[in-house]
Amino acid sequence: LSYPELKPPIRAYAFTLASLALQGNSQAAESLYDEMKENGMSPDAFAYIAAYEAAKRGGAHKFTRHLQEEMRRLGYEGNRIAQKYFLWTIIRAGKLDMAREYLDKLGVKDGPDHAAIMLQTSANGGHKAEALYWLQQLLNSLERVEDEKERASLLTSAYSDVIYVHWRSEDPAGGLHWYNVSMDTGVPQSYDLRLNAMRCLAEDDALAAEEMFLEMRRDYNILGHEAYSTIIEALAKENQLQHAQRWVLRLRAKGYKLDAKTYEACVIHCVRNEDWSHAEEFLDWQLRDRVLPKSKLVYSDVIKHVAYSKESRMNRICLAENWLRRLFHLGVKVETSVINFVIDAQAQMGQAARARHWIVQMRKYGVKPNLDSYRLCLQGCARASDGKTTDLTFRELIQEKDFSPDIRSYNAAIMGMARAYKNIAMVEDQARDIYLHMMKEDRVVPNVATFMAVTRNLVINGWWEEMEQYRKEIFSARTGTKLNVGAYNRIMLIYSKAFPVQAKRLVAAFRAMIEDKIAPNHQTVQILENALGWQARKSLLLQTGNEHVSSTPPLRRLVSRAGGNARQEAEGIRMRLHENQPYICTACGLYNMANALRCGACDTPKPAVIKQKTKDRED
Repeated sequence: LSYPELKPPIRAYAFTLASLALQGNSQAAESLYDEMKENGMSPDAFAYIAAYEAAKRGGAHKFTRHLQEEMRRLGYEGNRIAQKYFLWTIIRAGKLDMAREYLDKLGVKDGPDHAAIMLQTSANGGHKAEALYWLQQLLNSLERVEDEKERASLLTSAYSDVIYVHWRSEDPAGGLHWYNVSMDTGVPQSYDLRLNAMRCLAEDDALAAEEMFLEMRRDYNILGHEAYSTIIEALAKENQLQHAQRWVLRLRAKGYKLDAKTYEACVIHCVRNEDWSHAEEFLDWQLRDRVLPKSKLVYSDVIKHVAYSKESRMNRICLAENWLRRLFHLGVKVETSVINFVIDAQAQMGQAARARHWIVQMRKYGVKPNLDSYRLCLQGCARASDGKTTDLTFRELIQEKDFSPDIRSYNAAIMGMARAYKNIAMVEDQARDIYLHMMKEDRVVPNVATFMAVTRNLVINGWWEEMEQYRKEIFSARTGTKLNVGAYNRIMLIYSKAFPVQAKRLVAAFRAMIEDKIAPNHQTVQILENALGWQARKSLLLQTGNEHVSSTPPLRRLVSRAGGNARQEAEGIRMRLHENQPYICTACGLYNMANALRCGACDTPKPAVIKQKTKDRED
């Protein structure tokens, strides 16, 4: 109805009017009726009766009288075929009260036909108790039916409806009970009856349901789509994925397609069992069949697994990108959170341009990026030291009207500019420009990561005066941000790189760190030693009770990044000698060249790891 050039047929209008009648929506029914007239379509008897029922139930008296006059004029009033169509709509919707009312209107009362219609309506509405009541009423009234074929047809339809309502009410055992009753009483087994029994059996035993499915294939030349869907979903649920895969292939070989619900069930069960190869295969078939996913659950976990897979690098991320392209080309409006998986994976691999590419693609296909999209892209720019992409992404972010940058986004942008333009003595400090933009925002509070990012390039030239300005602004009473060991180390490092070395300020910063009850780490020890010498370093550590702190970094587990190979746990210590690295003898302290296998003074063998200069220093 949303395409003016495509005019729906009269029957489509009629069924739409019937659905509006079930809702009592007279206003929508009247506008749809007027639309039919404007399109030059003459409503048939079913359309008139459906519109009349909608107007009557919605209380539109004027519209009701108009329809009555038109139906009398055209001779549609009391049309039995149109009334049966409308009754069929009520039955399919499972509206018990409306079915009883309409049957009274048609003069169908207290007979096998009345009981059968009420039973079918109860089953479609999922009313198990009412269905069992009307089954008993039907069995009691079967004596009135003299024709054996009609009686058998009523029994078959009744038992099929009872089994169906048990399956729909999530009572498969009850459905199988009534199936056995039908078998024991000699009720003819129709296709629908056996299909509903197979649905119940598939809930608990997929392989037994598969055997029943095979029997039905032998008895019937063509099985309906529901039978295939039922058995495939059941096999996938019980992790019989190869069986399910076989039936999908057979169904597709015949030119049929599974519906979105069946594909979704298969993919979700594969994801729960972490069977990613089958999950990707089912999703691939779904997209090849051009069946639109109804929920992001179908593709989100698959794309997430592919994007963050530890098994390979960029080729897995490219595969995740391919899934996104196929979904977009199929017309699926992929959710932003799913695209963010690919942006994050590209960003962690340092592919800043590719990460930004997907922000552009989101807008192209009508998906709105969120704050996480920009933040992840900016983090990728920082890893890649890509200042141009950082600038473009940050400018787009600050122009967004629905959200504003948070502190993590600002920090990523500052770090990206700092890593891209390192020599701030020669070029403009663009990281500072973003920092100043952030400080104008009262709602954004800088943190330690902000200080570390904006002072990164001050280390190169030892610009301690600029660092102190940042320190006063970030670690102030207004922000409430407190220094940690990393911030103190950065402060002391900048003091140590100044010319001349700001030794007093460095020592004062170290003592302030101790007063704040922050324990020094190996980096603190290295900074003190490189700036003041090992004797001063030892004295300061002894005075503050931290003589146990070593300059050797501790071993740590390396976590694999998205899309990268799983890294092994670090072995040995980081101070292991390289092949072409000069060394200091551990015995006499003589400086030896890299090719010297023994010390030139004391003939001590070359060590495997770097030792400290004297005995009172840690290994």
